[in-house]
Amino acid sequence: MNPLRSAAWQRPFLWMGAIALVVLAAISITRVLGLRNELTSQVTAQITVTVADAVDTWETALLERLDQALEELAVEPTEASRAAAQIRRRGAWLDSLYLWVPAPSLPVGTAMAPKVVRGTLVHPNYPATEDTRRIHLHPCLGAAKAVSIVEGYDAVTLAELYVDGCAGQPMTVRLVAATEAATVLHRAGRDDLALLALDSARLPPDLPVGEAIAKGLAPFRVVGHRTQRAQILLSMGRMDEGLDLLYATGREVADLDATHANGLLPYLRWPIMAELEEHGREQQAVDLADRLERAERRARAWREVEERLLPRSASDLSEPGRFVQDQYGDPPFVLYYRLVRGGEYAAAAVLDQSALIADFAASLPALGPDLVVTDADGSVVYGATAGGPIAVAVPFTRTLTQLRVGVREQAISTRVRSYGNQWLTPLLVTVVFVLVGIAGISAQMRATNRQNELLVRQREFTTRVTHELKTPLAGIKVMAENLQMGAFRDPTHREDMARRIVDEADRLTARVDEILSVGRERTVPNPRKFDPEEPLLEAIDDWGPRLEDAGVKLIADLNPTDSVLGDAAALRDAVACLLDNGLKYHDERKAEPTVWLTLGQDGKHIVVDVADNGIGVPTAMRKAIFERFVRVEGPNRGAAGGHGLGLAQVAEIARMHKGTVECTPGVDGGARFTLRLPAHQ
Repeated sequence: MNPLRSAAWQRPFLWMGAIALVVLAAISITRVLGLRNELTSQVTAQITVTVADAVDTWETALLERLDQALEELAVEPTEASRAAAQIRRRGAWLDSLYLWVPAPSLPVGTAMAPKVVRGTLVHPNYPATEDTRRIHLHPCLGAAKAVSIVEGYDAVTLAELYVDGCAGQPMTVRLVAATEAATVLHRAGRDDLALLALDSARLPPDLPVGEAIAKGLAPFRVVGHRTQRAQILLSMGRMDEGLDLLYATGREVADLDATHANGLLPYLRWPIMAELEEHGREQQAVDLADRLERAERRARAWREVEERLLPRSASDLSEPGRFVQDQYGDPPFVLYYRLVRGGEYAAAAVLDQSALIADFAASLPALGPDLVVTDADGSVVYGATAGGPIAVAVPFTRTLTQLRVGVREQAISTRVRSYGNQWLTPLLVTVVFVLVGIAGISAQMRATNRQNELLVRQREFTTRVTHELKTPLAGIKVMAENLQMGAFRDPTHREDMARRIVDEADRLTARVDEILSVGRERTVPNPRKFDPEEPLLEAIDDWGPRLEDAGVKLIADLNPTDSVLGDAAALRDAVACLLDNGLKYHDERKAEPTVWLTLGQDGKHIVVDVADNGIGVPTAMRKAIFERFVRVEGPNRGAAGGHGLGLAQVAEIARMHKGTVECTPGVDGGARFTLRLPAHQ
């Protein structure tokens, strides 16, 4: 069967095989991706159930802890503060606790009382109040103020009137007198005496604000006394003492119950935080700003208790417990309240929402950074903003009902990747087999195309060889027949004819030898060291006259080099072939056709360079011409003869010497052939 026809029949089947593999790959990939999507859905459902269960478990536990805490708070008024302190130490999310006796219920049909009836607050207690006007009308203070009206009064004398005159009076009066005396002395530049004046109130500067309030002092008096001392210390240059006192005072004020902190929070902004920021205590100022936010949240929650819960009777309050969320307040608060001790008391707990969310997040450590909590508007109140969109959203159903627990897509992807063998392995196996199949088909198609190309070249070669062999054979036959018939009687003519027959036979033998050399594998059975200049000189001796007869100039530049290990005759044949090309393809239109032969050394390589200014080799053919049966067709090329074997032999000779040969642009449009052979040192 014709090989070309066989290859033509194979090509459609190869294409059909390739298409079948592609279709199989598409089906497999679609199925595998479907498995991945199914796995993603399963993981999403699992995480949703996990989060929902965690929310339910956490809410149940939180309600139990809250109910237990509020029941523990319902003790005698004298013990309520101690119980509250113990309860708050157990839970960081408990911000404040309130206990009160509910307001009495009015009988049905009773007209509304002129004044609203309120419950009785048990814990925390209301701070002591003072009659500021009555205090300032105290005789000892009045006497000192009368002197201050007189022009030219002495500051020290006036301060002594305040301090000495009120020395035996109650603490509140002494505090006012000490503050006034210190103010007078500070204005007069006597800060040392101003500190002594403050000490005259006999209020220890390190006495905690909460304890001072418990002793019956008005909160603003205590805080005012401490901040005045701190500012005088700053004025005296005792910076660390003054700033430390301000920071300690700010922390104590921010940690007070809302009933005691009412009216004191402005002190935090000025002078406390303002002085800290001005004197380089930025970190402490930031800490107080955070504490102030929590204190303001407690203040808002206290207003909720005071205005809405204290006026309610036991019948209006909830036994199971209820939440009040002020999510949109600034700052927001969460309040939980219920009746305790069988309705004898009512209790409420102000909760720190951030601490509650952190407590919940700790119950889901596996989700870690992918867990996020959002409010009703979708704004993130906890968790990172990165990690992709929220894939799972579960609401709090009984506690923080305004919030939702979300899990970002990244957590889904991470878990799907951990189960990757369920879908990734089949996908990889399918892709590998498809790629191998396509690669095999592609290789087969390339081999088929290569075979077709070689068959075409071989057919063209056979046609050319047949034509070239028939021509001399026909000539030999004709001349032999003439001799046989005695057409040439003259001995001279017979000898000439015999010589011509011998010449034609020699040429025919040379053609046959050239063809046979194609089938021989060139080897160097006995490689020998030789000087590459010698075979090049032999080639010059042989081809120099031929080039000269054709009008082609040969310029040789042979430089001393290292030796080459191989076959000198093979190198001579390779150079001869390149010189033959320079002769065959010279450009007759040029005034001086030239071939340049150069020998040199480049590092560890011997370089033989044959260049010409002939018709050249097209760029696309500069690699293919070193293959068998490849010829460059075109004008002025077919007349040169040849079978496309010479340069293939040159490439084979280069390879058997472990060298290379390449074709590059020559001179003025010509070609350049460069042989690079390893030097033998």
